Amino acid sequence: MQTNIDPVAASAIRMITAFVAHSLFLFTGAKHAKSLNPINWSIFGITALNGFLAWQLA
Repeated sequence: MQTNIDPVAASAIRMITAFVAHSLFLFTGAKHAKSLNPINWSIFGITALNGFLAWQLA
């Protein structure tokens, strides 16, 4: 399937849409938009490692 849509622009539109949707959930006070547990160094490290590995393998 070939189109003339720029993949970077399409990804930017998806990211902006997701950011707006999550912001609306957060600022309207929806309970499911808030984290149940505060972030700590262990969770941050696992997330950073996952992102680094995904970046390196891509």
